[in-house]
Amino acid sequence: MASKPAVAKRIPTAARTLQPRPASLDGAELAALEEEITRELAPQGALQRSVAANIARNEIEIRTLGARKSLLFWGAAESEMDKRLFRHLDRQAAADCARAWAAGSPEAAAAIAAHDIDPEHALNAAFIETAPIIGGIETQIHRLEHRRRQLHADLRRLQDLARALPEIEDAEVVSDAG
Repeated sequence: MASKPAVAKRIPTAARTLQPRPASLDGAELAALEEEITRELAPQGALQRSVAANIARNEIEIRTLGARKSLLFWGAAESEMDKRLFRHLDRQAAADCARAWAAGSPEAAAAIAAHDIDPEHALNAAFIETAPIIGGIETQIHRLEHRRRQLHADLRRLQDLARALPEIEDAEVVSDAG
């Protein structure tokens, strides 16, 4: 009997960008990310800081939407795999194996292959189920990426302008009372 190709490696093209199932970002991680992005942009002055903050918020929203998209897809894939595994395993074992598979466990992928289940079918079913919602999320991400590129261009122009202007010396307050 010929050996089957590694089933865990066969993933539909549309699902490849959604692997592995991401962990959710918590508030502290998002705040740290915003601070890091703003620091890297090195804004000088209130207007540049405002633009940099908008860039950071756009980046965070893009990453959050990407994580939601992946979680949505992998939740559907896990559910679909659970249904397929339930034909071979008890309810709890099927659910545990499906959860581990969606998290990227090689052991779960091997167990699925041992039951002669092709994960590509579960992934395709999940993609079909989630495609309309994922399409909407993708549209939002593309809009945010466009806006982020515009903001980066605006920040570069502001920074170039600030470098081109001569520095104004501090003024001295002079009182005629006296």
